[in-house]
Amino acid sequence: MKEKVFRKILVIGLLWLFCSNLKAQTFTYSTSPTSMVGTPSITFQWNITFSNPSASSINVEFERYAQNLPPYWSECICYIQCNPPHWNNFTVSLAPFSSSVLTILIKTDSVNPGIGTTDVRFNESGFPGSLVNIHLVAETVLPNGLKENPIKSGILVYSDENKKMRIISANEPIQSVTIYDLTGRKIESKKSVIPNDSEISKELDPGIYIVQITTKSGVEVRKKILIH
Repeated sequence: MKEKVFRKILVIGLLWLFCSNLKAQTFTYSTSPTSMVGTPSITFQWNITFSNPSASSINVEFERYAQNLPPYWSECICYIQCNPPHWNNFTVSLAPFSSSVLTILIKTDSVNPGIGTTDVRFNESGFPGSLVNIHLVAETVLPNGLKENPIKSGILVYSDENKKMRIISANEPIQSVTIYDLTGRKIESKKSVIPNDSEISKELDPGIYIVQITTKSGVEVRKKILIH
């Protein structure tokens, strides 16, 4: 009887230890302010510092999984070196008791103000329960304090988990949407007045696209989006 009780306690203890490890987070991190404001032509810089306070080497899996930038803005991620804009996934290697810095750079348009967002996430390799999500916002305003047209700034373009594009217009109905790739080739077009929250049903291949949106009053907006 005592042996059965001991085995039961041992099994429960092992299960608890296993579940705890799934959520373990050995590394720590610090980051620049997640929201920044500047004038057109500025290059925004976010530094994420990963630290390993343990006596064992660990890896941190980093991913940029969403991006919504105005036309003529660009973004790259620098780890060890600055990498091509389409590189989204990195493995940050941390030796015992060491730190390493990953930098996100966003170069803005030199003339027009706008708002850009980037979403990243990371976790220790083998421990999905340690996942951290960060939403970064970059905004440029003119020296006189003027911001982007409120109709334009109220339009959000993003991709969902099915690689389908969603468009939300907070201030005015959308008249038409046209999607181009970076070569200028038209990928999809949707016309006539559609709801303020619209889905483009076509499944898009991974890559960067330019989305041209016309509202009911004739305001034209161009957005750059990364489909991952």
